[in-house]
Amino acid sequence: METKNVVMIGNAVVDYVYPKIPVDGIENDFMSAMPDLFPAFVKELPRPGDTLFVLAEMMEEGAAKFLKKRGLYNAKAVFNNKSALEQLFGAHKKYAGGSIANTMAALQHSHIGGKPLVNGKIVSTLSEGADGDTFEAEMPAGSMAGTRYGQGLVCHVLPIGDDRTMVTTPHVTKPSTDHNLAIDVANNVIDENTDIVMFEGFVAHDEAHFEEIFDTMLREIEAANMVRQWMMKPAIQLVLTASSQGVAAMESYQKAVARAVNVTDVTVHSNTGELRRLMQEDTAWRKPFEPALAGITNARDLDKTKKGLTGYREAKTQANIDAILGAALPMVWKSSYNVRFVMTDGGNDAFFVDKNGYQTFAPKPLAKKDMIGRVGAGDAQMAGFWAAQIAGADIKDSMYSGFAFAAACIKQHEARLSPDLKWPKNDATVAATGPVSLLGHHDDLRASVLKVAPLLPVVSPATGLKNGPA
Repeated sequence: METKNVVMIGNAVVDYVYPKIPVDGIENDFMSAMPDLFPAFVKELPRPGDTLFVLAEMMEEGAAKFLKKRGLYNAKAVFNNKSALEQLFGAHKKYAGGSIANTMAALQHSHIGGKPLVNGKIVSTLSEGADGDTFEAEMPAGSMAGTRYGQGLVCHVLPIGDDRTMVTTPHVTKPSTDHNLAIDVANNVIDENTDIVMFEGFVAHDEAHFEEIFDTMLREIEAANMVRQWMMKPAIQLVLTASSQGVAAMESYQKAVARAVNVTDVTVHSNTGELRRLMQEDTAWRKPFEPALAGITNARDLDKTKKGLTGYREAKTQANIDAILGAALPMVWKSSYNVRFVMTDGGNDAFFVDKNGYQTFAPKPLAKKDMIGRVGAGDAQMAGFWAAQIAGADIKDSMYSGFAFAAACIKQHEARLSPDLKWPKNDATVAATGPVSLLGHHDDLRASVLKVAPLLPVVSPATGLKNGPA
């Protein structure tokens, strides 16, 4: 296994995770009130698991307004430094987060046989205050390559119903006015020794800034590839994520993907809904089912209703395939570079698209009791996929490695996998540490990715497939 040099370009995010509701049963009332509390930002009733965008300065005001209307506001608590949000949702815990930052941390903290998977550099908007300290402290030492100013994001991860709603709260002072991230990207971060560049979908708050950062990155990759070609090295692998639903629908992101595939090797990671929004209209297939789903706010009820709707799963699957056939595959085939799409759909089949067409892979179902929260699962899935790819595994095992990482994330409150994970069986021939040691729990992946003999037969009795689902 060769350690890869990886550059991550993305937003610094700190997740405020609220694991408990002090005021029993009020969470669905708060979600229902969001369009009234934040009319400038929330246009319609959010669903559990949605990502919303509300200014940080408005969040506390909205929570206080909600509590006052219900006679639950405690002014004394405010004087004791307990915010309205804490009165409503309980004391939060802070975790460094933010899409590709979660992925990058999982890779940087992973070692096989004492050798790191990646050497990483992180270019990010990093706040000067306490949230910036939290983010920097939780990233691997020495990996921050950008300047320490700008404005990161805060995500209030709220326990709504049976899932978590993530409210992203940019401040009035945005990164695009505080500091142009393109300056750091151009500052000798990407060079001929760079193997992989990971670019986050929501890296800027406006399209002009997004396009400037993206253009700068492509120029740096193109220059580095010219030298790599002379050195007989493969082109840089550019990993793009449509991680933010707000950005996935942006015309500038669509253009960015179309341009990138003509510059270098590209792998696009997204969930299926993000790909549909990125590539084409994503409403027609849902219209027949909208009356039956209207007004359902509880995640478990929503999932149950969808499963009971005749033709819903088939219609969604066909919409995914239409997006692949109509947009993703033509882009793959037109490019002279190696272009791939990795698309997940929660617990449903995931898709892998390359020049050979598309394949589907089924994750192993999780028990309801194990599903703590889905925030960060996509980041973890991407980390698992690339951990396996870097270790030399094939696509099938890389997809199942992604499922194993995602499952571990879903089983916890925080969105980031712990760097303290260790190979569970103390096998001296592996010595895998960090998130990659999760694969030690799965004998087929242990054999493929960690390169040791499996303790159990490689053929999965559940599927009959060699190297079957983790």
